[in-house]
This record gives sequence, C-alpha cells and structure tokens, in this order.
Amino acid sequence: MHETKPQVFLLARPSLDLDGMRAYLADVGGESWLERRLEETQGETNGGELIVEFGGRACYRSWEPGLNPNVTRVRTDQREYFANILRSAHGSVLEHANYSFAIRNCSRVFTHELVRHRAGSAFSQESLRYVRLTDIVWSANARTLRHVIEMRTAEGAEEELRLVFDKIARLMLAEAPNLFQDFVRHDDGSWVPENRKV
Repeated sequence: MHETKPQVFLLARPSLDLDGMRAYLADVGGESWLERRLEETQGETNGGELIVEFGGRACYRSWEPGLNPNVTRVRTDQREYFANILRSAHGSVLEHANYSFAIRNCSRVFTHELVRHRAGSAFSQESLRYVRLTDIVWSANARTLRHVIEMRTAEGAEEELRLVFDKIARLMLAEAPNLFQDFVRHDDGSWVPENRKV
C-alpha cells in the first residue's frame, strides 16, 4: 500500500456567446450593461460571473435604469451586485454557471461521498470492471459548489474530502471571486460563507 495525494484539475468553465447576448439585449434593452462589462474587463470576460449576473438582471430587467419602472436603483458595481445576490439568498441564478473538475488519486470512500451530492451535479467515474479506480469527473453549478464546499470542509467532514474541497474552494475563489466573495477559510480548515443557504 502506498500513500497518494488527491489532485484537482479544473476542466471546464462557462463559455458565452456574446453575439447572442448582445442580440437579446438589443431586443429588450440593456446593451450598455454588456458593453460596460466588456470594457471593464478589456474583453476578457469571466463567463461564470457574467452569465450569473445576466440571469439575475433578467429577473428584474435591471440592466440599466428605465427598463423596469419598479426598479428605482440599478447597481453598476459587479462585486456589490453579487454581494446583494448572496445576501438576499437569490441562489437560483448561481445555477447558470457550471464548472467541471477531474479529481485524481482519490479513494472509493471519497467518490461514494461525492456522488451523494446529486442535485446540480454530473459524474463520470472509472469503471472498476476495466481499470483501477483513481479518477472521477465531477461537474457542478456554482450554487452546488458553494453548498458542497461548506459541508465537506466542515470540521466533522472526512479528512480526504476536507483536503479535496479545500483545493476546490481555492480554485473557485480564484476562478469566480465574486460568486465566492463571502467565503472565509477558518483556522480549522473549514470554508464558511457569510451568506448561508444561498
């Protein structure tokens, strides 16, 4: 028996069709919102954050003032917009952004625990009929990621899961900082969001 160290690889992130988004916004109003976001990022958009913001703004037609007479204030700062989404637990919009990971050198215990998180997830696991188990591919939306990171880094969680989800939390904080802005890593290794049950 030899010791292995689980590894996590980010395989996929949201990709946008900006022409489709522009066409929709030209039809309903709000083109300036997209152009402002593209200018702020110099065309290097964060697909996950942009699709979540787009979905959230679609709920209230809040891309710019005047599109919805019931909206008196439109937040223009993206980080503050997401802080409000998280505070108000408007978590359904987080389900628009999906990420895929390959998790390698993990145990069967780990994969059995992981597949318990069915909602908002997809799994592809090596067949023990044909190969020795070392790897699983997991896809999850941002809402599911927030939930599973909190659960599986908690002090009572199994050690291997805590290790892997610490890595996933760090990856997601770098990948989509606005969607995970309220997470804090405690000294015990747990990642705890300020806004729970989003």
